[in-house]
Amino acid sequence: MLDHGRDVYGTQYSPLFAEALDRKTMQLLDGDALQQVAALPFDKWGIRPHDRMLGGANPQHCQNLYQILYALSTLTGEPRYAEAADQSLQFFFTHCQNPATGLLWWGEHAGWDFRTEQRIEKAAGTTHEFYRPWVLWERSWQLAPEPCRRFALGLWEHQIGNQQTGDYSRHAAIDKHGPGTDAPYVRHGGFYIETWATAYEKTGTKSSSRRSTRCSAAWNAPGSKKAACLSPARRRRADAPPTTCRWLSRWARPRTRYRRNWP
Repeated sequence: MLDHGRDVYGTQYSPLFAEALDRKTMQLLDGDALQQVAALPFDKWGIRPHDRMLGGANPQHCQNLYQILYALSTLTGEPRYAEAADQSLQFFFTHCQNPATGLLWWGEHAGWDFRTEQRIEKAAGTTHEFYRPWVLWERSWQLAPEPCRRFALGLWEHQIGNQQTGDYSRHAAIDKHGPGTDAPYVRHGGFYIETWATAYEKTGTKSSSRRSTRCSAAWNAPGSKKAACLSPARRRRADAPPTTCRWLSRWARPRTRYRRNWP
């Protein structure tokens, strides 16, 4: 990946890592190969066809690659692996952030196109939705503190549909203000609380702490319907909201679980 998986396309080369390569050419997929891979069914890849970033990068999809690179530097003592990960993350946070909202072109649906130097044009390509927990916040803040701060603020301002109650949707628009309250999946509340708790730890801004508390409290509200977003076995159970709130509250504490002494 260090030799062949970087962005050497378009008008601006970058240290970003490609999400998919043609193993015959070790370049981005193109032509018939691109069409064949794009047509693969979900059970052959594990990612839905319209969520694949075949023309560029998405650090949330490739988060394990970054962790491997950091681990390799720790194990081998060779800094080049961690340096490559740092360069990629720093570029992404400083160049792939929407100026209107502060949200990043990453997650379940969005990505960054190597050839056009902008978002990947695809179905749902302007939708912000976390793909998984971002366990690299500590490193990201070291590399790009201001973009991280802007993202934490944008996540509150443009993802949370009701800032009085903390109600939200896991979907929001990246390129404009477009929050909702119709799909408050529980794990996404944890992702948001993690983001704001880290922002509070790094900046001391009390509003970040209040955002975590309000989002968590929304799950504990009397008569909350958010339990319907849990697994079918737990839907509409009376004990779901407080149970969920206790789970979410763990994310509001300063996080140390994923920290490593990487170079």
